[in-house]
Amino acid sequence: MPHFMPVNTRRLGAKFKELTIGDAIRLAQLPPGAFELTASEFLDAVVADCDGVPDCLDWTVQERLLVTAQYMSACNGDAPDFEIGEHGHYSDYLAAEKDVELDGDGLLQTFPVGLIADDDWQIRYLTGRMAQSIERLRGEVKLPGGGELTGYAHWELGCMAAQLFLADDPEPPSVAGQYDEWLVHRMGAFLYYPQGAYGELRAAFYDAWWAMAHLFDIGLSNDGIVVLPREDKDGLPSARFRVHSLFAGAAESLA
Repeated sequence: MPHFMPVNTRRLGAKFKELTIGDAIRLAQLPPGAFELTASEFLDAVVADCDGVPDCLDWTVQERLLVTAQYMSACNGDAPDFEIGEHGHYSDYLAAEKDVELDGDGLLQTFPVGLIADDDWQIRYLTGRMAQSIERLRGEVKLPGGGELTGYAHWELGCMAAQLFLADDPEPPSVAGQYDEWLVHRMGAFLYYPQGAYGELRAAFYDAWWAMAHLFDIGLSNDGIVVLPREDKDGLPSARFRVHSLFAGAAESLA
């Protein structure tokens, strides 16, 4: 049986329970490309209790990655620094010395992005709720004149639309279906930005993205969010923590 240790960050105190065979079978049946959905369902199945922020959808993407990776580490026997790819290990990606910044009320800090096209933009941390919505909306955002937004462009625009905001913007809805509708509309609106203004906003977005890095550096791919190696390990590829390996064998044996 794995020896689980609590995971403590500035916002979270998560305690584990072992995955049940029933949950393993259920998780194995999720769509293989639904990485954010699988992460949420997996975390709900293995986190017995969490102080601070109980809902993993409200954790930052990096907090979700940390709790997932710590469970995987505990399940890896005498080699907690589990392998990633051919040459990498968990420790090559973890940046535990960097955590989220909080405001005076103990909530996630927001940060100024800058004045672009007369709009004063700010940015919020990327959460599981945002990432899972972007994943659900693949193929749903239509391009002006026909076609649909796909691949890297979908993920980039989705993150920009979810994270960037103006001071007088109302809070986005918290209910999943309503949030999806809000985000589709917002992504569509971004597509009508003039190319020059969009380019400025995109550059400022990525400057803020890197400045807000914590626990892990993350990037985007055609299929979603990936983990990047530490700066001193830049020869390694981007990666995902594939929790499927924890339940696929057991589930398939009973299928």
